[in-house]
Formats: sequence, C-alpha cells, structure tokens
Amino acid sequence: KKNIALNLSRGNNYLLNVGPDAKGNQAIGALSYIGQEVEAEGQIFNIEEGEGTTLGFELEDTPDTTAITVTDIAGNIVFIASLEDVDFGYNTFEWDGKDITGQEVPSGIYSFQINAVNEDDQPIDVKHSTTAIVDGVESDDEGTFVTSGALRCGVRSWRSMSAAPVSTMD
Repeated sequence: KKNIALNLSRGNNYLLNVGPDAKGNQAIGALSYIGQEVEAEGQIFNIEEGEGTTLGFELEDTPDTTAITVTDIAGNIVFIASLEDVDFGYNTFEWDGKDITGQEVPSGIYSFQINAVNEDDQPIDVKHSTTAIVDGVESDDEGTFVTSGALRCGVRSWRSMSAAPVSTMD
C-alpha cells in the first residue's frame, strides 16, 4: 500500500525530469498502469507472506504428465506438485503461497518451472507467465519498464493487463 503511494510520488518527480522525447512520452503513459495487474512472460515473481499468486503457462502440445516446481531466490525447492487437468494451450495454477509442508513461505522473490511431457515421453515447450500489481515505472536506454517490488518488466513482455483495486494509504 505504501509502495504505491511512494512510487506515485517518485513518478510525479520523474514526470518533472523527462524530456519531450518518445521514451519520456512512453514513460508518462506507463504511469497510468500503477495499481493495475499485469501478466508478463517470465518465471520470476514476488509474493507476500500469507498471499498466493496466479502462475500462467502455455503448452505447445497436449501433456501426458505435468509438474510444477517453485524455488526461492537461493534455488531451494519450496513447492512441487503434479498438475491435473492440464491441456494444450494456456493454463493457470493458483499457488497458495505454502511450501511442501503446508507452511506459508516468507515474503520474497520466487521462480517456477513447469515440466510437461507428451504421451511419447517427449518434453513439451512451455512459455511461463506471472502476474503482479504495478507499483512504479522506470525508463532507461533499454526502454520503459513497470515495477512490482524488486521486479522489473518491459512493456513488450506483457500478456495482458486488467484493472485491479488500488489500495489507499491507511
């Protein structure tokens, strides 16, 4: 909640310092995404203790078996499971933020991997995606990025964006 307000303030300061170039205009436009939920390609995500998250993946073939592995930033496996009712195309998995023993994982950065094989036991190509609430905007020589906590996402890697409730400061 406070990050959104803090980054809104940073965004206002940023607006004062951007020039009238295309990157500046793109960054100014990106400020409207603060507080919105975006889904972007990638396997890395933030999670707050006690919260879950939606992990997306797209399979290029119909799987015979599918498994998910979630690791912490140090590479330790915190969650692993076989997935049922997974099909060709886009799928989601709602992770409750609990580890293998059922305990809530601490706030932090995690990653996930989907492993799927077809009926011939051949690996299936997977495109991963994660969701996050935008809390800031950054721009540099590589382009304009939205941020969520410590994560940074280029506008071109988005799958979708939807309105999400924006919290006000308490």
